[in-house]
Amino acid sequence: MRGMLFTAAGRLARGRAGKKGESQRSWLAQMAHRHAFLLRQAGVFAVGFVLAGASLLGEMSPLAIAFLAAVPGDYLLWSATGAFCGYLLLTPLETGLTYLAAALLTVVLRWALAFRAEDRRAAWPKITACGLGVLIARVGLASAVGLAPDRLALSASEALLTMGVCYFFTVTAAAFSQGKSLKGFSNLQLASLFICLACGLMALDGIAVLGLSVGRMAAVVFTLVAAYLGKESTGAVAGVLMALAISLSGPQMLLFMGAFPLGGLVAGLFARQNKVLCALSFGVCCTIVATFLPAQELSGGLVVEWFVGCALFLLLPGRLLGALPLGEGADSLVKSERVKRMVSYKLQSTAASLSTISHKIQTLYKRLDTLGGEDISQVYHCAADKVCKNCGLCSFCWEQQYTETCDCLNKGMEVLGQQGQLSGEDLPPYFVKRCVKLAPLLQAVEEGYERYLQNRAVGRKMSYVKSGVIGQMDSLSKLLAGMGEQVESMDDVDMQSSRQIANLLTDLGFAPKDVLCTTSRQKGAKIELKLDNDLSEKQQRYISEELSDYCERNFDEGVLKKTLDGSYLTLNERPPLVLEHGVCQLAADGRCGDSFDVFSGEDGYCYCVLSDGMGTGDFAAIDSTMTCSVVSTVLRSGFDIDGSVELINSALAVKTGDEAVSTIDLMRFDCFTGEALFVKGGSPCTYLLRGGRAARLGKPSLPIGILQSVALDKSAARLKAGDLVLMVSDGAVGEDEALIAQQLALLKDREPEEIAQAICQLAKHAAGQRDDITAICFRVSAQ
Repeated sequence: MRGMLFTAAGRLARGRAGKKGESQRSWLAQMAHRHAFLLRQAGVFAVGFVLAGASLLGEMSPLAIAFLAAVPGDYLLWSATGAFCGYLLLTPLETGLTYLAAALLTVVLRWALAFRAEDRRAAWPKITACGLGVLIARVGLASAVGLAPDRLALSASEALLTMGVCYFFTVTAAAFSQGKSLKGFSNLQLASLFICLACGLMALDGIAVLGLSVGRMAAVVFTLVAAYLGKESTGAVAGVLMALAISLSGPQMLLFMGAFPLGGLVAGLFARQNKVLCALSFGVCCTIVATFLPAQELSGGLVVEWFVGCALFLLLPGRLLGALPLGEGADSLVKSERVKRMVSYKLQSTAASLSTISHKIQTLYKRLDTLGGEDISQVYHCAADKVCKNCGLCSFCWEQQYTETCDCLNKGMEVLGQQGQLSGEDLPPYFVKRCVKLAPLLQAVEEGYERYLQNRAVGRKMSYVKSGVIGQMDSLSKLLAGMGEQVESMDDVDMQSSRQIANLLTDLGFAPKDVLCTTSRQKGAKIELKLDNDLSEKQQRYISEELSDYCERNFDEGVLKKTLDGSYLTLNERPPLVLEHGVCQLAADGRCGDSFDVFSGEDGYCYCVLSDGMGTGDFAAIDSTMTCSVVSTVLRSGFDIDGSVELINSALAVKTGDEAVSTIDLMRFDCFTGEALFVKGGSPCTYLLRGGRAARLGKPSLPIGILQSVALDKSAARLKAGDLVLMVSDGAVGEDEALIAQQLALLKDREPEEIAQAICQLAKHAAGQRDDITAICFRVSAQ
């Protein structure tokens, strides 16, 4: 995993006391860091040199060619030089000259095929170049001595083998060039690394120390490490791979190598006990297998190599084994990835279901409104049923003259709607003369019309509520969908670092229930703690200082969230940038109707939420406070911006049937990358000052709480140290918006709070204080 909190050979194993006493790197580490490029060049030279001496089946030596084809361009010269020297010094003359020609052809073909910049980073030119190089060189040699079909087939097979090995070299080189640690390797990258190690063992097989093969002893160590960490399945697979590698380098060893897969399987079974039994079972198993071989094939040196390899394995420190990407660490990463995908799928599925339910409810409400809508003619029909049913002229008026009666009363309803009352003078004279119960009928119509207006008011209120319910479900759907995307993009958990931190905090007396440590290339390290008890600010600072000292990183004091079963403390590595801010507010009438909140969120984000309620005074303050509070709370919980604003928009729509709106002006600043996102709903422009020049960010948009769905204006900018950002409410903007930009340029050297105060006073004197005025100024600084 990228950027683990503790490296395998150093920080993971160092104790607290040792870390506190270290203030500088050792001389050797400083020299290695200073000459890192030369050391890497020397390394690729050595690898190319050794691989040139590796022989497959006693005839082929293409591994160095695959290696020089796979390395990045910066290392091509020295890898090729190492391969040339190896072929000249470690192989017979005829074979060496053949592969020397193949290496030269590979270099030329790689350069010719990768003439474009994007092709230089691609894998296909490298793989194609080494395959063609080996094929052309081998076919040329075969043509000189007679081109037989079997020689041609052997040349083609060797070319394909070289291309396959080059592919695995390329995958491994790409993984290391990305800066990944071993725990961050994917399954393909791990498999490629193991195959590269097997190729290295082939090269080492011919090197002997005191008559013992270095390659075969290394194969024993590798198999035991795989069995100890990955148990029987991984041990058996590693044994097969090692047996294949050693057998290819020396076909005479094929009978002996059958012991490796069985030894790896048995060692994996005993690995659950302890390290000694794991090594001893491997050595005994291999010895037993060797006794079944013919007496003339049995070699005492081979058995000695097995047990020397077992001894070397026992000498490996446990800390180093724990840092390798097998066993519990790898299982934890796999489980972590599965859990992330499962949770992400569940959240996305739930979000989609809520969105579907919301759409169906909205469709159903529309149909019900169409079917159940009350017609105004029902007012006088109900009045007629009440007054006219016992009248002798009922059948004449409501059957024979039905259309004429309805026309008269429809005109009367128009007058009633305009004047609020109805009299006989408002109806046609012939209808007034004919109706013998005119007064009771008019009174019944007025009463029915009053009930009709009340029902319409209730209907509008229910419409607001229904819209709010639909909006709440839509916003909840977006919140869950955003959370699913966040879960999918989460970094893997560094389980070993988590255990180290848990042990440290337990020693300090905090005893966390759970610890999760993650690191990323852009966001640095992050530690999440679940605790039984609440923490004071002093305890938070103490934990931050101890973890910063222990991990050799600079953590912030953390964000504490209280829950029913305890508390969660999230500490992030301090970012390279920090926001300093100053605020000024001037109320137009008693209580200021503007509300704001500036706070730090997770993953190095800083937020500012500014809301301006409609009008001034208490009612405006209620709407703006509600907007600011809800959005801030949701953002603090880790949800995205769109879902947060949708939530408060639907909440304002439900709050009252009257017009209740407020603006939203939100800034999210990434203190690691400098990326700033500005989101506006009905708010004025934000001013960005850089190098003495001011720019306005944002476009006109509607406030929230008016429509069921909200259309936000979004703009982005990359900020850097020294930039000034000014956010203002409507009261600070007069007729000339350029005046604020000019004033901001003049005040650039002052503190943010002084700038905010000056902007508010300027707005007050320029246009008078008819509205609440708020100004929030930010300065980006490097820490």
